[in-house]
Amino acid sequence: PQWTRVTNLVTIGGDPTVVEEKLTGVWGSSGNNVFVVGDFGTILKGSEASMTKMNTGVAKALRSVWGRRSNDVFAVGLDGVVLHYNGNGSNKWTNIEGAPPQVLRGIWGPRNDTRTTYLIGWDGVMLRMKGRHPWSDVEFDSFNCVTRQRLEAIWGTLVDGPWPDAGPPDVGLTEAGVAPDLSLPQVPAAWVVGVNETLITGP
Repeated sequence: PQWTRVTNLVTIGGDPTVVEEKLTGVWGSSGNNVFVVGDFGTILKGSEASMTKMNTGVAKALRSVWGRRSNDVFAVGLDGVVLHYNGNGSNKWTNIEGAPPQVLRGIWGPRNDTRTTYLIGWDGVMLRMKGRHPWSDVEFDSFNCVTRQRLEAIWGTLVDGPWPDAGPPDVGLTEAGVAPDLSLPQVPAAWVVGVNETLITGP
């Protein structure tokens, strides 16, 4: 195996140009659909063969990018900036307002709940964002402070969760004569890391 440095020549408005900004985050849905973020609101999209600079509408440094799929991608950064791309064919990202003016360093959300996304950042900030495109009803909820350390990255998965207080559904056949699905509900389980050996799990 060998690592190869990819050229920083990208296309802006149809013209090739060199991008000199610091790049700080990467995520992709495939090798041909990679997103890269960096300083001054920079977002590049493409593949090893060709990258295009996207229109973000912000000049603040971006620090992380993540998506559930190619049409549901988020980028976060300084001063609480949160951007979303819905893959509708345009290069435009939506600026989601309402996050506290913190340095946001990571974002992740469960695949079975597209309205819930978790954000982390410096000073121990941990947020739950509720809402979806076009973000007219978005809400940011803060978790109780676990640490004041700088949080730098988040990753999560789904695990079997407990039944709600009402317990599992009554056992019996459905109207179609089929036994109901009694598998445990899937809930998010995330890992957050930061400076000074900070390691947090939840929610």
